[in-house]
Amino acid sequence: MPEPDALVPPQPHEWPVVAQAVIDALDAEVAVLDRVGVVVATNLAWENRATHESAAAGAWVGGEPGSDLVAALGAAATSSVPAREALAGATSVLGGSMPGYRLDYDADVAGDPRNYRLSVTRLPDGVDGALVSHEDVTWHTSLEGQLKDRAAHDPLTGLPNRLLLDDRLRTALVRAQRSGHVVAVMFLDLDAFKAVNDALGHAAGDQVLVAVARRISRACRTSDTVTRFGGDEFVLVVDDVDAVPNVHRVARRVLEAMTAPIVVDGAELYVTASLGVAVADPGLPPTSTTAADLLRDADTALFQAKAQGRNRFVVFEPAMRDRATERLATSTALRQAVARGELRVAYQPVFSCVDDTVVGTEALVRWLSPERGLVPPAQFLDAAEDSGLIVEIGEWVLDQACRQMAVWESIAPVDFRIGINLSQRQLADPNVTGMFRAVAARHGVDPHRIVIEISERSLAHDPETAERTLHNLLGHGVNVAVDNFGTGYASLAHLQRFPVGALKIDRYFVSRLPGDRTAATLVRGIIGMARALGIQTVAEGVETEEQRAVVAELGCDYYQGFVRARPGVPEIVTGLLESTSGVTLLPVRRP
Repeated sequence: MPEPDALVPPQPHEWPVVAQAVIDALDAEVAVLDRVGVVVATNLAWENRATHESAAAGAWVGGEPGSDLVAALGAAATSSVPAREALAGATSVLGGSMPGYRLDYDADVAGDPRNYRLSVTRLPDGVDGALVSHEDVTWHTSLEGQLKDRAAHDPLTGLPNRLLLDDRLRTALVRAQRSGHVVAVMFLDLDAFKAVNDALGHAAGDQVLVAVARRISRACRTSDTVTRFGGDEFVLVVDDVDAVPNVHRVARRVLEAMTAPIVVDGAELYVTASLGVAVADPGLPPTSTTAADLLRDADTALFQAKAQGRNRFVVFEPAMRDRATERLATSTALRQAVARGELRVAYQPVFSCVDDTVVGTEALVRWLSPERGLVPPAQFLDAAEDSGLIVEIGEWVLDQACRQMAVWESIAPVDFRIGINLSQRQLADPNVTGMFRAVAARHGVDPHRIVIEISERSLAHDPETAERTLHNLLGHGVNVAVDNFGTGYASLAHLQRFPVGALKIDRYFVSRLPGDRTAATLVRGIIGMARALGIQTVAEGVETEEQRAVVAELGCDYYQGFVRARPGVPEIVTGLLESTSGVTLLPVRRP
């Protein structure tokens, strides 16, 4: 007897039985043809189809063993396009000119549209004939269509996604070249959407996104494409527009569609958006403007819209690309500057308007580059904020300022304070309070001597986060001042909401004194309002004796500016403190 696991080849007479069992197990209708197209064998599914054959479903798939299927196909070919195509394919396979053939076709069965697939495959080498397979693939076709649709659409909003966006935009550009019309891309980003998720949760945020998607779609024309790019970003393709002003009208309609409140779980939410617009010039060669170019330029314009105050649209200009390139180069160089130790801290004293004594100082970061020289803060602070490097730089400035404050404490009066700027990104950092506390403790500095200076813009960006962070800092003894006050972002409600101890009046107003009556009225109003709220005031950018006299006359508490001292080395502040206290500090060896 053979071993239990030995393979015993079947006897020749067993093969037809095995083959028949195999094809009978298949759902598809299967027939075996000899070399001239005569049906040699069929499976159960084929026989059932032949028995219950419907002309509407493809009567040409009939036949039983002994019948000539190719002849039947030829007879049906006169009135059936699928039969004519199937005949040609089957004849080519049987004749040896094709290894296989497949035909997908549609048919109507008693009013029900169906999808069918016919395959003809040559039998293995050495055996003449072919295998014919016919099956209903309606379910598979439907599923395939659904999968393709899902792959090209956002599951939350149902809008086309980035995959379909690229195809639509490329098609629009080709069409624009033929028609001479305009095609534009609009990059839309919701303003302060993170606050919605943080306050109400991501489920509520999703409801807002769905509502926004509907509003954008209604504001656009049916010929336009609205896509969800990701997160709270949407991209619009405005196609076949005869003039650029019409693109602007679409942008305005989209922004206007956002003005009405969105109701989520019974609560009314107001959401605004910023738009960056890039327009393809139909007069240029097709290769000069690509889909990637338009998306990049629209994103660049969106950045400008955000920087200009949000809730607006900005149209891309080539100069913006140059600035974006410069910003990227600056960000790269700044990261290298931090690693090489090229940053410095300059200190600008703050003086009393009553007796001109020094009452504090502001720590200001400076970049001394071997290649660029002294780089103005306006040229690198935005790049630091965008790249996130501002968090590392801010902690370094705080450490340097506290180290220096520890030296000054022995001769400084108890109300002498040091101002340190906190950026928008730092304000949102959950570790900022712990960082301030740790740095102050490391250098033994009383937290009451530290004044955190926040811009109005940072307060207005995310009020909930700002309020939480500032109250945490205040709880550890740190003071808060609003920097550049009067530029239009903050409000009286903000002053009541946040633990503000001082307002620093923006240099824009101070620079217009004493000749500008409007500026004087505004400064007087800010000072009066602050005094009523128990808040101190500091005039920034005082450069002349006349300006110093005017801000003092208007009731300002303190001032800082070039009239007394420019930002500089700590020894300038040391000298002012020594002249006030009468105590001379010994030289300090710096690490």
